[in-house]
Formats: sequence, structure tokens, C-alpha cells
Amino acid sequence: MRKTRLDIFPDKTSSVMSIMRKQKRITFLGFILIISLLAACGIPTSNPAGINLPVHTQPANPSSKVTPHSTSTPVHVPQATAAFKPVSNFEIKMADLEGISVNFWHNWSQDHIVPLVSEFNAKNNWGIIVNASQFDSSNDLSEALLAKLPGSDPPQVAVGYIDQALTWDTNGKLVDMAPYVNDPVWGLSTEEQADYLLIFWDEGLEGGKRVSLPAQASGQFLFYNQTWAQELGFTTPPQTAEEFRVQACAANQQMRTDNTVANDSTGGWLVNTEVATVTAWIHAFGGEVASPRSGKYYFKTSHSQEAFTFLKTLFNQNCAWVSMEAYPDEDFARRRAIFATGSLADLQFIGQAFSEANSNDQWTVLPFPSPDGQPAVIVSMPSFVLLPGTPQQQMAGWLFIRWMQAAAIQAEWSRLTGDFPVRTSARALMADYANFHPQWTAAIDLLPYAHRTPALASWNAVQWVVEDAGSQIFKSYFKLERLDAMLAELDKTAAELAGR
Repeated sequence: MRKTRLDIFPDKTSSVMSIMRKQKRITFLGFILIISLLAACGIPTSNPAGINLPVHTQPANPSSKVTPHSTSTPVHVPQATAAFKPVSNFEIKMADLEGISVNFWHNWSQDHIVPLVSEFNAKNNWGIIVNASQFDSSNDLSEALLAKLPGSDPPQVAVGYIDQALTWDTNGKLVDMAPYVNDPVWGLSTEEQADYLLIFWDEGLEGGKRVSLPAQASGQFLFYNQTWAQELGFTTPPQTAEEFRVQACAANQQMRTDNTVANDSTGGWLVNTEVATVTAWIHAFGGEVASPRSGKYYFKTSHSQEAFTFLKTLFNQNCAWVSMEAYPDEDFARRRAIFATGSLADLQFIGQAFSEANSNDQWTVLPFPSPDGQPAVIVSMPSFVLLPGTPQQQMAGWLFIRWMQAAAIQAEWSRLTGDFPVRTSARALMADYANFHPQWTAAIDLLPYAHRTPALASWNAVQWVVEDAGSQIFKSYFKLERLDAMLAELDKTAAELAGR
């Protein structure tokens, strides 16, 4: 089954938040329709107690563009020497973990996660058994988990996005994983912690507490037909927003040279109004969506105005167009769009579409261009959370999470899913995969330009209002004269949702 946006940037709201979202969405859309019609009129030093972690000896050799996590004051984890043996901060022995069961909730493909869970169950030395339960969606998992918090026998480990984790932490107080991560015996060494990419490692650190630990990551990117662009006279991909516009418009002009009137508006950027795309454009134009420190959202800014104006103008010039197809595959592969948008999950389907079209065109992955050459991409990552239980249950849950973080497991997992590993050394183990997946390699090289989704519990509601605003830009009745009013209403609606 194809992973859709709901798997990559999913519907993560609870039932209550879903209702509020719908109410606000109707109000926001109604406001935009009114103003538009009016305008028309005028993120252990040693093997602890016997866990069989994968061992790799290949040195890390990541792309020079990707900077691994480092801090000026790293957490000190004592190193085992002949004169010094690390002492755990947890009063737990190996025998205490024998026979412990870990309930693990996720919404991943069984084909991807079951082999890994089975491997852990077969290889760990305590007889810890992980029982994995799959949910149809992240939303279903969240609703079920909220019903279990606090108390009510929740699972020991679950997977969620940062806004979900913050919501769960508010309702039932997740276990702070920092003592586990930093433990001299059971934790991650300083070197292991430094192996995480900073953009991933920092997510889940909230107010001195580690709410979550990243599992994998995906992102939203532009797809670009290099062969077609070269035929149009462009020797390099666009480096700025203006160069993007010029190439998109050139593709549209070519579509106008045939005798088919129906395709006269096609050829340019295939419009995508998913929330990851809207926020990527805002970041590309120098803006920020929210401040995690204050919890406030900022949409009525000059950066947002410039981004939305650019997109609306692109549309008005027939250099961007809206397709009736649910996915960009066929339109992009059959040269109906020189630019399209999607996530890592789309890469294999785009490739299949080119094969089905018998096309030899070369295509690649780009960031969202900016006016000043500082592009942006949006990354989103499902993360592990640890839930309250007995000391033995919590440790067993942590050991499963830690095993899933091992570089060799990360590499194996990423080969199955096509997502990004969160550790630098894992990528070094994926040279064979990278060689056969050039678009994936191009995408991971863009991580230095990455921005995370807002680390706010309210984002699971606000994101849908942002997506609504993005879609309004490409309606025929929406006029740029009403952009200020729309952004002001967006700020107001986001503030009301954040205040709930």
C-alpha cells in the first residue's frame, strides 16, 4: 500500500481536537470566501548487561554537507577503563528483566516493523518480548493512547510526532528518557549521541526533558525534470525563486505551442498545498511559522506575504497549475509539469511512473527555492516515547528503543522504508542503497536546509488551518488584495486553537 501524506505528515489530532479543527476550518474558510468575493466585486560506553547490539566497523563517511550533532558542552558519559567501571543510576540487574513483556504501539507497515521486532525478540539476552500492535493511523493510535492516560495500563513504548508527544505528556506525563539516554551503563555514550544529526537529535528535548527520541525521518521536496529543463535551455537547476519562476514559465510556454488548448495552463509547477509544502515556502522566503518558546504562531509577516504573493503570481501567470489527480506521478512523468512536490514516500512511485511512460528523462530532488539562495525543506519524524510502568518495564522499553537506534538497525530499517536514518553512521552503512537510489541521495544531501515542524501540541490542529490557507491562494476568486486580511485571520485562528 502506498504511503500517503497522512503517513508522512499525518492527521495526529484527538477526537476533541478534530472537532475543534473542523469548527475553525469552517469559520476560516467562510471568512476567506467572503473577503475574496468582496475583492472580486471591487527532529553506553560498553554493551550493557548483555544486549546483542549490531556491531559495525565501517567508518562514518557522510556527505560533507550534513553536520552531525555536537554541542559545546556535551553530556559526559564515563568511559569504562581497567581502573574505572561505570555504575548505573538505575538499581536494576539483568535478572530483573528476564521475561518482561513490552507492549509497543505503532502505525507503521507490518512488513517493515515485524522483522525488526522479531529480530530483537530472538537476539536480546533477557528474554524480553516486545508485543507490537499496529494502528491504522497515527490519529487512531493517539486517540487510543489518550484514553489510557494517565494510568489504565498504557503500552510501554509508542510512536508519535512531536506535537502528539507533547499532548500525551500533558495528559499523562511521559517518562523522561534523559536519565536513560545518559546512563553510564544502559545509555548512549557521548560518541553515540554525537552521531545523531542535530536536526533530529534536538527534537524531543523540551524544557530540559527528553520527551521523545527520533526513529526515522521523512521530508517534503520538489521534484525536477532535468532532461526537459535542458531541452528548454537551462543547464542547471534553479537556485533562486526567480529562476524557479523562469523555468516553470518556460515549460508552460512550450505547452502553448501545440494545437491542444486544454494543456495551455500546464507545464509549470504542479501545485501542492499540503501543510509541509506551505510551511516550506514560508521558510524559503525567510519566515518562521511558530515560536516554540512562546507558543505563538506568526503568519502575518512580510516573509509570509512575499511567499504567498510569489505563489499566487506564479499561478496567475499560468506557471503553476492545479491537477485533478491525487498524486503527482503521471503528470510529472509525462511532462505535464516540470516541477512537482512530494515526500520520500513518493520517490518509488515517481520512478515507476517514468517507467510506465517509457520515459528516459532524468529527474532529481530539489529544495524549495528562496529569493536569496537560502532554500528550505521540511522534515518530520516519528519518534519513540516511553510510558509510565514498573522500573523493569520502563528499562525493558528503553532497551528496545535503544536497540532500534543502533546504526546497523537504522540502516536496515531505512532500506525497508526509504526514509532517512537519524544517525550519521547509519548512512555510511547504506552506500549500496544510495548508489541505486540517486533521488534519495539527493534528498538526504538537502538536510542542511531542513526545518522541523513546530514543536507545539497545538500544531495538530493549527496545521489544518494553514493547509486551508494554502489552498485558498490557488482559487480563482482569491485576489492578492485580500492577502493581508487572510494572514491576519490565520494568526487569529491559530491563536484561538493554541489557547484551547
